[in-house]
Amino acid sequence: MGDVLHHHARARAGKQRYVAAAESLGAPIAPAYHFIDAGPGSAARRWTPHHRPSGSPRAEFSHRRWGGSYVNEKQRKRGPRVRPTEPITACSLRKLLATDVLCGRLKMPRDADLDKLAGTLEHWRLFFHKEGKLHHARSVLQRQASRTLKKLSNDILKLVELDTSNLQAGTHDSNTPPGLLGVLRVRFADSERVYAGVKGIGSHAELAPYEPAMGWNSLADELPKVFINAMKPNNPSFSPGVSDKGPVARFIAAVAPLLTGERPSAASVSTQLKSRRQANRKTRSS
Repeated sequence: MGDVLHHHARARAGKQRYVAAAESLGAPIAPAYHFIDAGPGSAARRWTPHHRPSGSPRAEFSHRRWGGSYVNEKQRKRGPRVRPTEPITACSLRKLLATDVLCGRLKMPRDADLDKLAGTLEHWRLFFHKEGKLHHARSVLQRQASRTLKKLSNDILKLVELDTSNLQAGTHDSNTPPGLLGVLRVRFADSERVYAGVKGIGSHAELAPYEPAMGWNSLADELPKVFINAMKPNNPSFSPGVSDKGPVARFIAAVAPLLTGERPSAASVSTQLKSRRQANRKTRSS
């Protein structure tokens, strides 16, 4: 019994020191759940509420208030994408380039080039905005069309089966007039032709689904070009690569939230641009 009491006393003292240290640092205390062993040789174990500072160094995790689980930064980035509604202007683009892209080592594009770049980006932003609405409406229509095609196909198949049965019965009956057999054959051929056409439409619809251009990847070839074209006149020796620390990757990472609502890192942009270049080289060489 003494060992159990000593065990609990040490646990309480440790927790008090932990909370006191967190409070002294000004870290907020969030309720969580902590596994408590009832003591040496005891089988009684339970989960009890305890407090842990949400700002403690135990990782860059945010603690949910009542669930006791952790969400890392990558999971937070994958939350619902919010479509940008603010227009891209030369003024807003100038601020963005100055803070996130140029880093004091490159000159700002000339006013005319900046206006042209902002106009191009705004045109693409509106396209993505329209595409988002179109994607929803088209998905609904496509599902309706798919269900209709399936029902139509099933109904015509029943006609084919009925006409097949009538033709077989007439063929096996020696008393069937030749003229009636001719009518049954024509009817069967017509229903089979219509059924084949409906099946063909259904197969084509399944092979060619609607794929919307929703992400910055659909502009992966164009974004570097328009950026370089805007920068060149004021930076004649400007010939950047696609490294994660280069201006092209920084530019795309900075403007993607304005275009599509995505928030890729410069490193992610660089990786995808490099993969795309390698794929293009293989395509050209073959």
